[in-house]
Amino acid sequence: MWKIYDELINKIDEGIEIEDYHMGEIWTYVKTKDNVGVAMTISDDTAPEIRKKDFKELTLKEGAELIKSWNFKEATFGMACINAWYNRAKDNINIGEKSTDRDAFVTYQEQVKGKNVAVIGHFPFLEKRFAPICNMKIFERKPQPGDYPDMAIEEYLGEMDYVFVTGATLTNKTFPRIFDLAKNGKIILVGPSVPMSEDLLKAGVVALESFVVTDFNKCKDFIINDSTCFIFPCGKMTTMAIDNL
Repeated sequence: MWKIYDELINKIDEGIEIEDYHMGEIWTYVKTKDNVGVAMTISDDTAPEIRKKDFKELTLKEGAELIKSWNFKEATFGMACINAWYNRAKDNINIGEKSTDRDAFVTYQEQVKGKNVAVIGHFPFLEKRFAPICNMKIFERKPQPGDYPDMAIEEYLGEMDYVFVTGATLTNKTFPRIFDLAKNGKIILVGPSVPMSEDLLKAGVVALESFVVTDFNKCKDFIINDSTCFIFPCGKMTTMAIDNL
């Protein structure tokens, strides 16, 4: 299960220093000299920590290796480190002009009409965006009314045409199993925790819908004060996709 994680880690340059970080209740950021990466915080204090150094003493690549930790606080930090490398302005990333113009669940409305659609994670506005136009099932670790518990993916993912997956599944290690179960459908990774890496597309994900921080001071203020779950005013929505969705 570690192949995709190792590929993400191995592409990160050696020796990049971490200048600043903060783990908030909702989001975590990691800042280097040239970029900022964010990830949704999974605060469950699960397995024992594996790191041998304080976070501030790690290089970016060393921090990224913590994505493989079963301690979800460490893994969150590792995910933010990975995104500090991948989620920056690049030629192969389509960056929106506004922070709100790349809502994935608006972008794909035409494609999902009449289709069987799974959404892993209860995103905002799903009932408005998708429920009226497709056969949608939402799978959630903490289900809301009408959601399926996350273990129900074993029963249903194989019959889905489209599977939208929160990037937090990379942090909590459920993504490899979701990927295996959903191979009959088109898999789209969604949310600021998603690394904009071509390796994910080469593995079989058809699109990445993520986020690039453009205003670090605003991002830092939001995360330290846990003032909102909507981090998008701090940057731009981004898209990377294969052809012929």
